[in-house]
Amino acid sequence: VHSEIVCDPTCAPVTIWCVLCRSPDKIKHNKNNGLFSALLPQAVCMFQGEMMIKLWSILGNSQKLDGGAMFGNAPRLMWSRWLAPDDQNRLQFACRALLATGLGERGDKRVLFETGIGAFFEPRLKERYGVVEEDHVLLASLAKAGFTHEDIDAVVLSHLHFDHAGGLLAPWQADAPPTLLFPNARFIVGRECWERAQKPHPRDRASFIPELPTLLKASGRLEIIDSDHTPTLGPQVRFEFSHGHTPGLLLSTI
Repeated sequence: VHSEIVCDPTCAPVTIWCVLCRSPDKIKHNKNNGLFSALLPQAVCMFQGEMMIKLWSILGNSQKLDGGAMFGNAPRLMWSRWLAPDDQNRLQFACRALLATGLGERGDKRVLFETGIGAFFEPRLKERYGVVEEDHVLLASLAKAGFTHEDIDAVVLSHLHFDHAGGLLAPWQADAPPTLLFPNARFIVGRECWERAQKPHPRDRASFIPELPTLLKASGRLEIIDSDHTPTLGPQVRFEFSHGHTPGLLLSTI
């Protein structure tokens, strides 16, 4: 789990996980010992004073990954009862983002947390990393919820590995350089994650998109943070930093 979005409308925390998982597109909200699920493109609504915040689970591109690599030393006999691998021992996983509207001091910010892997890989790398769909699924899912990438005011990235930040880029085209989407958004990245992306360790160098730091800097909308809040989102979103999956992993709490 790379991003935890914790929402607190009634002093009873609601946890929404942006995870790689194969289950249906659901967000479950436990309130007053009750349970309900929100399916795309419906939104979960919550209130902070007179402001209404809406949350959508936004499906991105899916990816086939080696089952042994994903489950470590857990035997295939165990995990294959839950997820059946293909003939190459790969499992299909979805990349999901969280869209939140009603954030910011005036309640007018539309914020996307994570972007998934996207469709930026050229065909050879697309095959190597098991990206399933040809199209940019994140953009189609935003459209189902009633938005375009131009409508987004901020994109929060837990880190800059390609399976979380690749959705920032337009789909691959032959003989065309990588192009940044979300022309009206500020890009919020933790300082340590930003530094790691520019000077990656040999163990995770292949997980980064070489062109992305330059594109983000050139946009003039990059916001590098090392504190628990940012002026763009105000006090409604609190940030914490973890040193697990990658140094300075950015965790967001609404």
